Amino acid sequence: MLNFYRVYIPQYSSLALPLTELTKKSVSNKISFTEEQYRAFNLLKQKLCEYTMLYAVDFSKCFHMFTDASDYALGVALTQLSDNQSTYHPVAFASCKFSDTQTRWSTIEKESYSVIYGLRKFEHIVFGCHIVLWTDHNPLSYLTAASPQSAKLTRWVLSLAKFDIEIRHISGKDNVVADFLSRVCFTQP
Repeated sequence: MLNFYRVYIPQYSSLALPLTELTKKSVSNKISFTEEQYRAFNLLKQKLCEYTMLYAVDFSKCFHMFTDASDYALGVALTQLSDNQSTYHPVAFASCKFSDTQTRWSTIEKESYSVIYGLRKFEHIVFGCHIVLWTDHNPLSYLTAASPQSAKLTRWVLSLAKFDIEIRHISGKDNVVADFLSRVCFTQP
């Protein structure tokens, strides 16, 4: 996640060097952090908090919402593209821990709920605007095109109708921010 927002951290490459050294092929897959690597990681987290500012929303642009669900939580990142279309500027973040019942849902239900959660959470921002929804769960791309097989999914698909949504697939390795939020930074529901 730090690498995704590296443009907000001055001198990122030199600060991250102790960590990037761990990705070399000559380094064992069993990684144990040294004090230098802990310092670099904590410094990068601190810099990200200091320099990252949420982007002022431009309602003339579309929103890009990245969603992901893990076994126990979900994560949502709401962004907008820069004027030159090269950088996703963060607008808002959300995460939520699943209840015991929700942890037993199927993968498509968890992934679908992450979309519903994000749209409900940020409805006051995105309603009436075009939303490009990015998910690493490819079956969601077809959810609105076919009839869902459960009543729960049918209700959720119907609740999407009020939004101007375009669902796109993103590979799991490229969905780093939402993935991070769904695995690390969650709050109680």
